[in-house]
Amino acid sequence: MFNTITLLGTPPKEIALATRLGSTIANERGGTVCDYAREKHARILRDVGRLWIARIADCVSGYNCAGHVWGARRTVIGDEPEWRKILDEDGYQMLRDREMPKLGDLAIYRLPNDLIVHVGEVVRVESNLGLWNTFILSKWDDTSGEFLHQSRDVPFRRQLPDFRLEYWTERLRAPL
Repeated sequence: MFNTITLLGTPPKEIALATRLGSTIANERGGTVCDYAREKHARILRDVGRLWIARIADCVSGYNCAGHVWGARRTVIGDEPEWRKILDEDGYQMLRDREMPKLGDLAIYRLPNDLIVHVGEVVRVESNLGLWNTFILSKWDDTSGEFLHQSRDVPFRRQLPDFRLEYWTERLRAPL
């Protein structure tokens, strides 16, 4: 009976998460889905959702885009410097121009000042006559749903039209 009292304490605010080199990654448990989050989610769907291929999950709390790709859907990795640390210490490399991404690679969205604003996972690549189109699995924030979309169909496209899309991989590449 008294063991139950110990278990009812405040849950930890973060989970154990580290890079391959052993550096700790700051993270926190995401918020819960509330009415505001549902309204925001519906607004995003109205504005740009018609362009997306599929809604994988409705409003899901507990993780953001970085927690989706690096935290196994368990946490919010909110600080952009932590994202850079993961890219550096986990051995990610940016794909060269015209190098086609593969399943499991990352789509990194940056502003002109190099700030990373979003990360998603490449889940489909279509190629035809040397041209290719990528499809990304994304989660926009810690309360939105997950969506499958073409790489350029993002909700921040109007507000941040000069974003840069990069593809990063941790797989070994053969020289061109």
